[in-house]
Amino acid sequence: MYNNSYYLINKLAYAGILLTMVFTLPSCSNDDDTSGNTPPPSYDSLKPIGFGANTTGGNNQNKVVVSTAEQLKDAVSGTNPATIYVKGQITLNKMLSVGSNKSIIGLSGASISNTNRNEDAGIFLLKGSENVIIRNLTLLGPGAYDIDANYSDNISLVGAKNVWVDHCDIQDGIDGNFDIVEGSDNICVSWTHFCYLIEPKEGGSGGSSDHRNCNLIGNSDKTADIDEGHLNCTFICCWWGEGCSERVRVFALGKYI
Repeated sequence: MYNNSYYLINKLAYAGILLTMVFTLPSCSNDDDTSGNTPPPSYDSLKPIGFGANTTGGNNQNKVVVSTAEQLKDAVSGTNPATIYVKGQITLNKMLSVGSNKSIIGLSGASISNTNRNEDAGIFLLKGSENVIIRNLTLLGPGAYDIDANYSDNISLVGAKNVWVDHCDIQDGIDGNFDIVEGSDNICVSWTHFCYLIEPKEGGSGGSSDHRNCNLIGNSDKTADIDEGHLNCTFICCWWGEGCSERVRVFALGKYI
């Protein structure tokens, strides 16, 4: 059994940008101990905590099950509350724009993939979106290829507010697996696994031969005014596996920290 102790790895205050990352070993056991004392608490609270604690998503309203790319595209659009259950394996031919007040929840074994290694890569774009939950999904990209495309990650948060990503497996984003940029704020990422299992492709217009750059929080000194006072994120019970070679740290004001 894993040790349930948790560790505060880094609390960073830099140029008005506060990022708190808390990590634990991947265990959520509630087994009784041999002393007969109260069982140890699970760190999996089944709700967002930290900076994303106020996220409610679709709030169990307007429930719908989707199993095709077109159904998913329609369900995640707009601002009306919706609770969207993803069934089976869905393949996209273009990144989807996610609106506000949505819960996107995978049923057992659900996955969403986009195998395009071009400008049509990416899975979820939350641009200016608010109050979104993404849970229990495997998100599969085409493998790293530095084409220097904007917002082509498996998940791109661009000026998004109040987002909870939980119990997801995020793999092989073309640009990154999950980026949080341009003043995004109040984000909780919990019990999520990141990795790259596909070999990176060389020759992209961006120039990098190995662009397995997993997570970006703050993307440019040009957005410093937008980012200041924002980019508040909690990462808890997350782990980075095979192939995550870069960007498991903060980029602020033109510098990696």
